Amino acid sequence: IVLNNCFNKVIAALQDIMKNPHNKIVKKYELAAINNQIVRSDAKTVKLNSSYGQRSSKSYNITKTLSYDLSANRFLKKILRKLNELITECLSEATIDISVMKNDVENPFSKNETKTPEYIRKTRAINTLREYCDSIKKMQIMIKMLLSANWFQNVKESLEERISSQSFSDPRYNVIYKLYSDLRKIANDYDSERQFTLLWKRTSMLYEYWAFIKVAKALGDLGFHLENADNALQTDNGLKINKLESADE
Repeated sequence: IVLNNCFNKVIAALQDIMKNPHNKIVKKYELAAINNQIVRSDAKTVKLNSSYGQRSSKSYNITKTLSYDLSANRFLKKILRKLNELITECLSEATIDISVMKNDVENPFSKNETKTPEYIRKTRAINTLREYCDSIKKMQIMIKMLLSANWFQNVKESLEERISSQSFSDPRYNVIYKLYSDLRKIANDYDSERQFTLLWKRTSMLYEYWAFIKVAKALGDLGFHLENADNALQTDNGLKINKLESADE
């Protein structure tokens, strides 16, 4: 959802940065034969040339070039690579979700329940996730295109963990960093609360718990008594079930 909500802004930012990245003009001092060429000089060239003397046939000359190796672009390069990894993880998770729900709706028993809320919800969820995946793949293609741009090849990768002031002030760079920050937070929350985050994905496990409880209750109504086991205990508060081993694990 985070990726889908900011899709247009991020795509526009990536396209604009590819064409108009931050840059600056830098001076290079090169020693070359004079050959009656126009020599551009400044205080530094005067100092350098003084060591050769007036009779020298060589002189330091100033060459101005456009450089993209700035802190903003260095930080962007680092963020784009990490963002690409997070997007790949999102695509992987979405693909698994689609596969699980697709198997549920294509189950022979489910075909007789096409009008039930659960069947309709899963069908809509599959279509929505597929649309999200298509958008995410387009964003990933744009990220890879920017990383492979000619001017980006000469940009070093930043070792700084904080966003540069130049990146923060540019809305194009800032929107990409915000997306990365939001995805990283979601990923961290998922890792720290793996058993509770995005629980709706594991509907198959919920069905296993529900079926176990229903069977236990039905047997109890028939006069059977539940004995304590590793996965189930009868307590004063009711039936306590530990984690069941799923068939697909």
